[in-house]
Amino acid sequence: MSPLGDSNSDPLPQDVHARTEPSPTGRSRIEIAVLAPVSQLLVDGRPVQLRRSQVGILAVLALHLGKPVPRQRMVDLIPDAERWRPDTWWRYVSELRSRLTESSNGAVRIVAQSGTYQLVCGNEVVDLQRFHWLCDEARRKENRQDYQAAMDLRGQAVALWRGVPLSGLSDRLRVTGLIRSLLNEYRTAVTAWAEAAVQAGQARTMLEQSARCAVRYPAEEFPADERTVEVLMKAHSQAGNPAVALRLYQELAGRLHREQGNVPGPRLRELHAQILHDTAPQATDPGREAEHPATDHALATVVGGPEERNIPRQLPPAVTDFVGRSRELDLLTRRLDDAGGHGGAVVITSIGGIAGVGKTALALWWAHRIGHRFPDGHLYVDLRGYGPDDPMHPTAVLTQFLDALGVSAQDMPMDEQSKIGLYRSLLAGRKMLVMLDNAKAAEQIRPLLPGSPGCLVVVTSRSDLPSLVAGNGARPITLTCLSQTEAINLLRLIIGPSRVDRELDLAATLVCLCSCLPLALRIVAQRTAFRPELSLAQIVDELTAEQDRLDGLATPDGDPTTDVRLAFSWSYQALSAEAARLFRLLGLHSGPDISVTAGAALGGISPSRAHRLMEHLASAHLLERSGTDRYHFHDLLRSFARECADAEETSDDRETAVRHLVEWYLHTAHATCNLLIPIIPTVDLDAPSQPCPAMRFETPSRAMEWCETERANLVAAVQQAATQGEHRIAWQLPAALTGYFNVRKPWDDWIATCRTGLASAEHVNDEHGRSWLLTNLGIAYCGLGRYREAQEHLEGAFRLCRTTGNRWGESIVLNVLGDTFRDRDLLEAAVDCYERARDICNTIEEPWGKVGAALAVHNLAHTYQRLGRYEDALARHQQTLQLADDLNDFSWGRAQSVHHLADTHRAAGQLADAIDCYAQALIVRRRNGDRHGEAATLSCLGTAQLEAGDPQAARDSWGEALIIFTELQDPRRDGVRAKLDALDTGQP
Repeated sequence: MSPLGDSNSDPLPQDVHARTEPSPTGRSRIEIAVLAPVSQLLVDGRPVQLRRSQVGILAVLALHLGKPVPRQRMVDLIPDAERWRPDTWWRYVSELRSRLTESSNGAVRIVAQSGTYQLVCGNEVVDLQRFHWLCDEARRKENRQDYQAAMDLRGQAVALWRGVPLSGLSDRLRVTGLIRSLLNEYRTAVTAWAEAAVQAGQARTMLEQSARCAVRYPAEEFPADERTVEVLMKAHSQAGNPAVALRLYQELAGRLHREQGNVPGPRLRELHAQILHDTAPQATDPGREAEHPATDHALATVVGGPEERNIPRQLPPAVTDFVGRSRELDLLTRRLDDAGGHGGAVVITSIGGIAGVGKTALALWWAHRIGHRFPDGHLYVDLRGYGPDDPMHPTAVLTQFLDALGVSAQDMPMDEQSKIGLYRSLLAGRKMLVMLDNAKAAEQIRPLLPGSPGCLVVVTSRSDLPSLVAGNGARPITLTCLSQTEAINLLRLIIGPSRVDRELDLAATLVCLCSCLPLALRIVAQRTAFRPELSLAQIVDELTAEQDRLDGLATPDGDPTTDVRLAFSWSYQALSAEAARLFRLLGLHSGPDISVTAGAALGGISPSRAHRLMEHLASAHLLERSGTDRYHFHDLLRSFARECADAEETSDDRETAVRHLVEWYLHTAHATCNLLIPIIPTVDLDAPSQPCPAMRFETPSRAMEWCETERANLVAAVQQAATQGEHRIAWQLPAALTGYFNVRKPWDDWIATCRTGLASAEHVNDEHGRSWLLTNLGIAYCGLGRYREAQEHLEGAFRLCRTTGNRWGESIVLNVLGDTFRDRDLLEAAVDCYERARDICNTIEEPWGKVGAALAVHNLAHTYQRLGRYEDALARHQQTLQLADDLNDFSWGRAQSVHHLADTHRAAGQLADAIDCYAQALIVRRRNGDRHGEAATLSCLGTAQLEAGDPQAARDSWGEALIIFTELQDPRRDGVRAKLDALDTGQP
């Protein structure tokens, strides 16, 4: 069985799908598969989307078909399920139940009872049940010595396995035993299949069929099974492949010696002697010699094929510790199949990715697996596109290939075109695999392409080779780093599973230090394997203590092919001077990703030029695309880029580049503030020194979108400005984000940036900056209900505003102080603060005086409502709305006013008016992108709806509010959840 590779790196399950086919009666037929790495629900061939969590639920229920499964058992098996609330469970299961029932017309359903769930359907629906039924039927046929029928049934059973089961759930260590049990069943079925085939004299047929089966699992995880090897040896011998049978024996003997210090048993030794002396029974069925894939780690892998002379077999050996890449392997094979195998056209596959990501390892692993499909030979060359030596010229490669194809020295053409013509003539009509490793450019590759159908060309390169894709029809695939699970599995293979599993947390840390880059992982793992006296904790400490992680990612022998820094440097040295400079400067950016316009500011170039250069870096896999016009570094490449900047840029040049970048962030953030909350003035900025102009936004939604996208970079920019000594920028940037912070309320980032900015303002003794940031911190702490901290910061801000004569600042501080009193039910104190704020604003010239007065009157109205003074509250709300209309662009304040007007109507028992006002506020808040305000209005709307006698409407409103509050990590989510729980239990 040609193995597929490990489970994919997706952290959520892709191991279940439900597929339906029209039955003869016209009713859809549904299938649930747990033996294949897919996750779809198909109804009459059309996909229906399932939540990823529901895929896990369906998998667990299918594995326990007909049995009630306690919810805790499901929690143990489904990733992230322990974080699901009871109502989340109910919603996921309810939606899944509806999908299945509708798709199958009630034939497949989920029953929930007493904290358990049970999948009810016929045994033919779940492929695992069909597998068991086919195996049982095969045993009955074997008991009657009907081996031909048994072989057919076993083949159908094995063919149901289209991937490693539970591929997405296998990250959960608690299901390891279940996976092992299922794979043992698979191994048993394979062994019985081969045994029935030998008994029926159909070994060759069985081996040909098995080459199309596809499940792989590491044989070393299972005890050495002499019975399986014995049966497969008999099958290969009978099929006329004695060399393969002997190789299986040698592999088992070597494993027994390594693991047990033992030798194979007498039966196996006798069979080995028979095959060695050519006395074992040979094939009895007619037909040509079978083709089989190359040896793999799967215990039951079909191997070999006849050795032929004068056929080049130049592929280097594949790595013995290959892990993961199941999706890429499947894609490569599927593309080959879709192209008509190797008989329709020349198939060109290019594999790209950063240095050390495992391009060659994947290419060789796959080439060995499908090499049997190219019986006329395999050609291989390292084109040396990136490395210390000069790249190979196509003429030299053609000479090597022609020599391998049997062209003598005297018959070798002299010029390149003649060599190309002879090379393509020799490959015409042949089925050849040509692997071109480590290519730099398409010009190296084109002369080496066969000219007629029947061949496969596999190219690896650190470049995307776009001209080869556009001009020659190459099908590209880009490798990324391993998942954490795959990376830990690689450590297990090299270091040993027991050593890794004893210190699993430290293994995870080691993986993170290597950034899941295969080359880095292999270097560290091999160093660790050769030092068994050290614990993983000591290895982690050593790597962490290195001055730079790249220093620790090289082998002690100085081999340049196993040095991560050197691998990166070869790619870097191939860049143009302009691209190399931008690469270096991008290493100075401290955020997680960077836009084209920010890159332009950093490099002091135009956005169009920055886009071209960043695309070039991405094509060379020195930068990775994050989305439209956005890029990010692999962690180790970021370290390398910073090294290059330190080595090749002067200190002044580095500081200038960073100043240009943080200035660009500051001026663009400043452009968002008045769009998001027009009621506040903005800080006064110096003219920018950087040449790239700041962005401007036409609408509040565009401004909000930019802030959301750049939030992590803005936080990093504040810290970077402070670290570099750009203290004025460090305090002005969080002040410029006041509008965004007030609307979206990202609490942690709001507080962190303001604290950093406050320290910078204090460092340069900027009282205006200190008052801005103290006020912002007071607003944030008030919103979080941390009133003592809020009051402390607000009082400090008030004193600074008094000192500097900032009357507007005084009014804002008084408004927020009033909020802290109101929220603690100190309502008279709150009224006093709001009235003082209103009186101050009446002395300030328009428009800010009118804006401040509207805010104070709005707050007074809300407080009067809390005092039960409904008529006063309604009058103040109407006054606020009039002020808002006078200010033209006051949508944020209008939404607040209409919301609190609704509060007043509800408190006065005027529920219809309250519901209508909440609905109006909701429209404005959604238009403004005010997610916190939207959730707050939904929460209050739900209360009004319940009081009006509509519990279902209340449930819907609270449900939406809970989703938003949870998404935003707003502490008000707990109160909404309590309301929903009370509604479910019938409590008031």
